[in-house]
Amino acid sequence: LLHRTTRSVSLTPDGQLFYERCAPLLAELEEVEKLLVDRQCAPSGPLKITTPQALGRIVIMPVLRELTRRYPQLQIEAAMTDRLVDLTEEGFDAAVRLGRVGDVRLIARPLAALRWVTVASPEYL
Repeated sequence: LLHRTTRSVSLTPDGQLFYERCAPLLAELEEVEKLLVDRQCAPSGPLKITTPQALGRIVIMPVLRELTRRYPQLQIEAAMTDRLVDLTEEGFDAAVRLGRVGDVRLIARPLAALRWVTVASPEYL
């Protein structure tokens, strides 16, 4: 598609044809992107997530309450369980988990570093 020399780059006849056919498509794509960027879109629809019980109650639920207040069209279903669920099989959209991801098919992002601490009352010790 390109003819290159040490001093210049030019289109071959096939390159010129390719460019002429693709240029209108690229212009249309840019126009559609601008239309979508300018729209005021808000999250809406169902969102099914799972979290460990303690983390869900203490950390995740306040965030979910704020999300539903901010985006009333968002319908969140949160399953809080310490059981390792199969996201695909059980129809979950997302999960917040502690530790390593066992399923390599999942896309995982760390949210925060966690430090484990074991505590006990003086009476217990």
